[in-house]
Amino acid sequence: MTRSLRFQSLAFVIGIIVATTAAIALVSLREVDRTITSLELRSARNALNLVLLTLENEYRSLAFHRSYALEERKRQMRDSVGLVMASVAEHHLLARKGLLSEEIARRTILDSTEALRYGNNDYFFIYDGSVTAISHPDPAFKGRNMSGVPDPKGNYPAPDLFRMARKGGGFSSFWWKRLDSPTPVPKLGYGRYFKPWGWLVGTGVYIDDIDAEYRKRLDGVVADLAATLSGVKIAGNGYLFIFDANRKIIIHPDRERDRFTTARNPGTGNLLVEDLMAAARSGAPLDYRWDRPDRPDEFRFDKTALVARFAPLDWYVVASVYRDELRRPALQLLLKQFLIISLICGIAVAGAIAIVNRFIMPVERLAAYARDLPARDFSVEEEGDPSLASLSDRSDELGKLAASFRFMEKSLRDYLGRLTEATAARERIESELSIAHGIQMGLLRNTFSPFPGRGEFDLLAVIKPAREVGGDFYDFFMTDDNRLFFVIADVAGKGVPAALYMAMTMTLIKAIARAGVQPDSLLSRLNEELSRDNDACMFVTVFCGVLEIGSGEVIFANGGHNSPLLVSREGGAEFLPAAASLPPGAMEGVTYRRQRVVLKPGDRLFLYTDGVTEAEGPSGEFFSAGRLRELLATSGTIGLQELPGTVMAAVEAHAGGADQADDITIMALEYRGATRSTGC
Repeated sequence: MTRSLRFQSLAFVIGIIVATTAAIALVSLREVDRTITSLELRSARNALNLVLLTLENEYRSLAFHRSYALEERKRQMRDSVGLVMASVAEHHLLARKGLLSEEIARRTILDSTEALRYGNNDYFFIYDGSVTAISHPDPAFKGRNMSGVPDPKGNYPAPDLFRMARKGGGFSSFWWKRLDSPTPVPKLGYGRYFKPWGWLVGTGVYIDDIDAEYRKRLDGVVADLAATLSGVKIAGNGYLFIFDANRKIIIHPDRERDRFTTARNPGTGNLLVEDLMAAARSGAPLDYRWDRPDRPDEFRFDKTALVARFAPLDWYVVASVYRDELRRPALQLLLKQFLIISLICGIAVAGAIAIVNRFIMPVERLAAYARDLPARDFSVEEEGDPSLASLSDRSDELGKLAASFRFMEKSLRDYLGRLTEATAARERIESELSIAHGIQMGLLRNTFSPFPGRGEFDLLAVIKPAREVGGDFYDFFMTDDNRLFFVIADVAGKGVPAALYMAMTMTLIKAIARAGVQPDSLLSRLNEELSRDNDACMFVTVFCGVLEIGSGEVIFANGGHNSPLLVSREGGAEFLPAAASLPPGAMEGVTYRRQRVVLKPGDRLFLYTDGVTEAEGPSGEFFSAGRLRELLATSGTIGLQELPGTVMAAVEAHAGGADQADDITIMALEYRGATRSTGC
């Protein structure tokens, strides 16, 4: 049967439309599905990274509060024991002068110390050389030999404290009960040794409140994060959840909390949590099957999980999405295209060509635009496609889609522009910090030996900031032909504020010292300058001294700094006795004590900042003043030029590759005798 031209034309147009529709569907399905799926997965990754960033910020705040509280407790203990030790020393002096009998002097100290309280009903105790509690507020322990008394964890705190006290004082953690409670709680002990009477003077503070406050804050962070994540949906019904290394759920939708820890991955047969932990280690997404909110207990729906481990808390953060929901936007877009093509087929007889020109060609332009979009250089400003601009003016679905593509391109271009500006700003800051580091290092002397014409002594100093700039500094210079002034200091804090404060303090010290002021008066004048209008509440620990080259006498004063070590030429090292005092800048009106020590030819003074003794090893153990003393006690065969490097290497070996937490500064001074050598 002969068919009409109208029918043939319609059949031909419909055939073309069908073929075109199939081609467009295939191209669009691949390109749109790939693009939108990638965007959805990227959105899930961004949400995951945002949670990790939030956890990082909150954890840093928690760690700071905990560390600050613990350091405050330690400072309070050191200061309190220092006051008791001062009273013990004073009564011992009265007994030596014959103003009191030694028995009365000892009994006075024991009775008064037993009644002392501070803080949260914290107390002092005194052990004699046999570790017997000769002063203790608890009758159960007074008069008892404490060397065999364990805490509930099986540790023996009394002998441990005694050992550290003999080495210059130290801290020990153990469990103990309060005076008014039978329940043991964590406690931190500190003791110092009074050698003339063979006493250990100690105290302890309970730190369970610090741990409780840390847990309370952490619970608050979890609650806030859970409330936030409960409203986050990824690609429809996808969600975020968190569990820890013990497979305990931290945050998860309530409906799945109990069964999640025991559920197995149908694909591997392993516990699902184990597969998620393995995915965190490998960095690859994990595919598994789970049920849906509308189809509970039917574990046959494919999901993809992105997993990251938050190391400080050993938590695992998971972004879990249904794979079919990742493709749903692409399928919906394709459905709209088929509806448009179906409409074109209905009116193809009346206006096939017009319909083709109006609908099919714009779709092809959009598909071509979608294909070319990944290859565009968004960092370069380009004019948009004129045809796409005119297409976005349309009021139908194609116009909205074209506008969406243009908006997406503009957003990507704006985002890359902001990213470029942020990168440039960060590089500028890093450059400025590098310049600041060079300026700060230029303030310090770096020529050794600095006095080549003087054979009576030698001196070497090194500094290693924890950041680009820091708060440690040192200085030394001749105030006249027979006196060498030297100083080492540590500003509280780090970074740029500490560096600025360091420069100001260093300038003040140099100006005061060159006027011939004694070390104790220097610290008093420095304290008045720094504490005046000190709105930032900053302070600096300072140890300074003057070496009388002719006699070997060192006149020194200590403003809250670590006590230097006197390394004898015969071997051995001992800490210089230092009067307890506040760091300059802490408060006005502080008086500092002038002290003396005489160096024999071959003796060395070793000065340092707390970056040495408080360097932490992998287990959190400090390098400690005791370990430093033991190292220097055997350093007699090491030349002065190699001594700081030897100590620095020991500190780095103790840290085991961990990041440096504080500035490290070392100064070594060797006295060689009064005979002056001119050298060559």
